[in-house]
Amino acid sequence: MLTSRRAIFAIIVSTLSFLMASSTAFAAYEPPRSALVIDVDRNKTLFDDNASALRHPASLTKMMTLYLLFEALDSGKIKLDTGVVASRHSADRPPSRLGHSMGETIPVDLAIDALVVRSANDVAAAIAEMLAGSEEDFAVKMTAKARQLGMKDTVYKNASGLPNKEQVTTARDQAILGMALKRDFPTLFPRFSVPSVTYKDRTWNTHNNLLEKVKTVTGIKTGFINASGFNVVTYSEEISGDKIVVVMGGRNAKERDQIAIDILNGRKPIYQLTKEQLIARNAADKAEQIAAAKAEAAEQKIAQKAADEINAAIVVAAVETKDNAEKQSKEIIASVQQAPEEKLEQAIVAAAPAVMTEPQAIAEAMANTQVASIEPQGDALSRYAIQVGALPSQERAMERLTLARPALENIADTLRQYTVPLETSRGTVYRARIIGFASMQDAFEACTLMESKKIECMALIQK
Repeated sequence: MLTSRRAIFAIIVSTLSFLMASSTAFAAYEPPRSALVIDVDRNKTLFDDNASALRHPASLTKMMTLYLLFEALDSGKIKLDTGVVASRHSADRPPSRLGHSMGETIPVDLAIDALVVRSANDVAAAIAEMLAGSEEDFAVKMTAKARQLGMKDTVYKNASGLPNKEQVTTARDQAILGMALKRDFPTLFPRFSVPSVTYKDRTWNTHNNLLEKVKTVTGIKTGFINASGFNVVTYSEEISGDKIVVVMGGRNAKERDQIAIDILNGRKPIYQLTKEQLIARNAADKAEQIAAAKAEAAEQKIAQKAADEINAAIVVAAVETKDNAEKQSKEIIASVQQAPEEKLEQAIVAAAPAVMTEPQAIAEAMANTQVASIEPQGDALSRYAIQVGALPSQERAMERLTLARPALENIADTLRQYTVPLETSRGTVYRARIIGFASMQDAFEACTLMESKKIECMALIQK
């Protein structure tokens, strides 16, 4: 019994020791850091933290793989529809993978997105074999191109960035490569902002979260292996000038992204802040976010008020324009009262408004149409509307609605119509409106249809 207890105790001690060692190792995960920001237009370093120290590139390696692929496209050696065939070697590469099985062919066009978005190691190896015969020979070409571009400390051993202790680079070399991709391939560089890739009915989204977090960012690439930590090279196109940012050795993707955002905005990276400084910064950022939200709400209120004033001004202008047109019509008729009957008829037609109505059509349409006389509220379908006229009487406004409504029957079956009175300096006018559109785009399309029928129309958003 004693022996049994000792054995159990030994197992428990051994297990606890293993767990404590594992926990310590996990907590001590400290990949070496590097960070760099360069003002591209001025070729000026804005931030440098160990930018020339050797690091492992991880999947940033695929930036050079893509550089050589873009070079082959530019020279005409290959085209976007050229097939990339998977070999046993490429298909057997460890994850991340696209699932490019041995013997299968994908176009270069898809291969580009597979490297940018999925960071597919199998596709990277297949590209290497297509361009150089083997991945080993391709790595030699990659290193040679690095030297040609001025990347003096970079050595490539594979096309994907999979672990290899001899495959090294620096943050500065990666910045040089990122700038070269933008400079040398301006028409292909936008591929680094592709948000997703689909293959065999499966879709993957980009790992580059900065594309959504920072409006000015247009790429380029992320990467991770245990030896490197979380890496990113990103390009920011700003009004003040383009910048390229490199972060290597992030503890996780979230920290890496925050470091990139901080140094891009001229702030210290979070790992250089004390606990107190970090708390103060977070509080200031929160206050700034609240202030920005309030300012945005105030701007929206001002914009809505301005839109209401513009709508009212348009209505008044429309009424005044119609009054002037009627006055001109009377003057022309008066001037030709002594003319022959045929000349009088021609003058009346020339002076008449562009929109003509048929009394019979009006009567028939009004008999089959219900018109509300108050403005609907609290209804989602009341938000988007069109206005087909501002008339001097409610009867005239209803006539206009009954002419306009039939032309919209095929657009939506939820349409409703009503008139809205508006007091102006020239008296009361009645705005003829139709609501029930699902979006502003639908309202614009309805106006296009109205204008083709020679019916005045204005799309608007109601409160």
